[in-house]
Amino acid sequence: MSSLRRGLDENQLVGSVASDISAEELGKTIREKLQLDDAWYARKTVEEQFRYIRQRASENGLIVMVDSKVGTSHRRLSVQEFRAFVLLDPTAPLIFINRNDSYSAMLFSLLHEIGHVLLGSNEIFNDDFAMGETRVERLINRAVVQSVVDNRDFCSYWKKSSRRNNDILMIANECARHYGLSALALTIHAKYLGLAADEDVQTVSEEMRERLSKTRSSDAKGRQSEQHECIPSR
Repeated sequence: MSSLRRGLDENQLVGSVASDISAEELGKTIREKLQLDDAWYARKTVEEQFRYIRQRASENGLIVMVDSKVGTSHRRLSVQEFRAFVLLDPTAPLIFINRNDSYSAMLFSLLHEIGHVLLGSNEIFNDDFAMGETRVERLINRAVVQSVVDNRDFCSYWKKSSRRNNDILMIANECARHYGLSALALTIHAKYLGLAADEDVQTVSEEMRERLSKTRSSDAKGRQSEQHECIPSR
């Protein structure tokens, strides 16, 4: 049957992995499906990493929209509402990324939604702390890290950073700058590899919450200022 008669081909990424896949295998599959080599993130800024993954996703038939607004609304989207979402379609799955986020967060969100495409599940992503409230979310969050870092390289880099620094925040932030992912996501990964303790995850999580709280407070003041500016004079 010709493609004209049967319409567009189904996207081969949608639902291509089993729900009981491990995080390591899902991360490996993300790399394979997007044709990423082990050092794809190297020698790239976080912005370049995001654009590279977006390009790879597009080349594999995923529609990736990046915007600060949705539809005809003039209101800027807050990352408190959502960071990203995926709408599954057999032929043209759509991923929307909130442009008001940082590039490291957008990179994580994009890879996270690609994980959902592979598992064949719709989702709105708004996990500030990469903890994951469900088994599937925790699975995908771990797989995202596995799709970026090589465990042997990560162990080596974390240990080198630990020798240079005796503070978990300095270690986590140094690794975050190197790999382009959040300090918390990498600390959680380090815990799984036996490189960090629960207390380390808690310390980095609390620091991230405090930072996010300050950002949200600043955003709220900005929105109030915008609202005052929009009130017409009489």
